[in-house]
Parts: sequence; structure tokens; C-alpha cells
Amino acid sequence: MKLLQAILIIVGVYLAVRLIVRMYGKSILKWAGKKAMDRVQRQFEQRQNGSSYQNTAKEGETIINNGNSTSRSHTQQSKKTLGEYVDYEEID
Repeated sequence: MKLLQAILIIVGVYLAVRLIVRMYGKSILKWAGKKAMDRVQRQFEQRQNGSSYQNTAKEGETIINNGNSTSRSHTQQSKKTLGEYVDYEEID
């Protein structure tokens, strides 16, 4: 009896979801597409704003971006180490 109830519940949920998708599927897809486009546009704008400082460099000037943010405190910056420099020599 419990197996029959479980099967009926599963079939009922399946049919209900199918009916909802059939009735509101287009509006759900439109909403999801709009949200995705907004997210992509926001990421694009963030990348454009983040790289705008590189366009202000003069010709021949080298800018090194080590990924440190100006909003971090000094203690957080000092904890982050970039590694050590290793000089390799050629062996003949």
C-alpha cells in the first residue's frame, strides 16, 4: 500500500510540474534569460571598469598588476607572499 502511495505521489508531482511548465514555460524562460543577460552585462561592465586604468598609461610605461586591491588593509597585504625568486643557471 505504501509503494502505491509513493508511486501516485511521484506521478502527481510529475504531472503538476509538467502542467506548470506548459502554462508558464515561456514566461519562466524569458525571466531566466533576462537574469542571465543582466549578470553577463554586469560582469562585462566590471571588467571594463577594472581595466580602464591600464588605458591611462603613457607609451613605453610598464604597469605591473600583482592583484592587490587598494581596499585591503595593510596587514592583509603583508600576509600575502608572492613567492621567492629562483635564478636557474645553464649547464653545458
